[in-house]
Amino acid sequence: LAWILNNKAITSILCGVNSIKQLEENIGAVELTLTEEELSACDEVWHQLRPPRFFYGAQQLYR
Repeated sequence: LAWILNNKAITSILCGVNSIKQLEENIGAVELTLTEEELSACDEVWHQLRPPRFFYGAQQLYR
């Protein structure tokens, strides 16, 4: 969740929980700061799992 929150291309998150503990962990992701190395590692995995995508307004996100 922390990576998703740092990814400007993702505008919403849909997640469910089965317990209060899971909810608390999900909320905790808001306060988690990932290093550039961690973000890059997550990006690499994402690009291996998904083909490149083009989305409306993408060029404005990375200026």
